[in-house]
Amino acid sequence: MRQAQRGKVVERFSYYDGHYLLSIDGTGYFSSHEIHCKHCCEKHHRNGDITYYHQMLGAALVHPEHSHVLPLAPEPIIKQDGVKKNDCERNAGKRLRQTHPHLKFIVIEDGLASNGPHIKKLITIPEYALHFRCKTQRSHLFI
Repeated sequence: MRQAQRGKVVERFSYYDGHYLLSIDGTGYFSSHEIHCKHCCEKHHRNGDITYYHQMLGAALVHPEHSHVLPLAPEPIIKQDGVKKNDCERNAGKRLRQTHPHLKFIVIEDGLASNGPHIKKLITIPEYALHFRCKTQRSHLFI
């Protein structure tokens, strides 16, 4: 990312008023009923089985006039040290924002993210200072 910024590649992705379109989504990349580590998230099934899994939050700068994207480093969604509860996409998104505090983003997410508490955090917490766009089947919302 540093090289892309120094080489003015990132500037080509500026979309609106110095803001960059940041497309983010979570994805799974490992799942097992037997193999696991201390950072695995766990899903406990009704029959007593446990599924161990790893996920990550993928993010990329996108622009409607470019046929390529500029991927950012993936943010792991893992069980944090000393925590029994699984991590989530929202917490990974917070860490992603801390990694790039000076870039102004318009966040593009799927319809699962379009709920009041999440949107309120995006627009009211100063350290986020983000705009957003949620696409659902019925509407497009941009603030």
